[in-house]
Amino acid sequence: LGLGSMPSLPNMVGMGGLPPMAGMGMPGFGLPAPAPPPPAPLGPPSSCVLLKNMFDPHSEDAKTDPDFFSDLREDVGEECGKHGRVRKLKVDKTGGIVYLRFDEAESATRALTALNNRWFAGKQITADYVSEEAFDALDL
Repeated sequence: LGLGSMPSLPNMVGMGGLPPMAGMGMPGFGLPAPAPPPPAPLGPPSSCVLLKNMFDPHSEDAKTDPDFFSDLREDVGEECGKHGRVRKLKVDKTGGIVYLRFDEAESATRALTALNNRWFAGKQITADYVSEEAFDALDL
């Protein structure tokens, strides 16, 4: 058979060559449904952001590497600095959370949008706003 005599894909489906798959928009194509969009941040916009799941506080590196937290601060500060000036960065060493205060709420929003559900060092992080008052009250 030459290519000219091959039935087209829709004809093959109609001939029973490719069975339709339940729940799929296109018969015969087992493509997964697109992933839902990431959840919206919960807190009201502010100039402060928290990044959860940034590191495992029980990991050997966090426990024994003397440069672990300074390297983390440097990496996070550099990455977040792409979205605006980071005024202050705090690390919760027992919770795996990094808190950032930007000069402007717009910078915090850009960082949050870029980092929420992103992967960092093999861990998927989540980002949310934190109030300026809560940020200031952190004793880290």
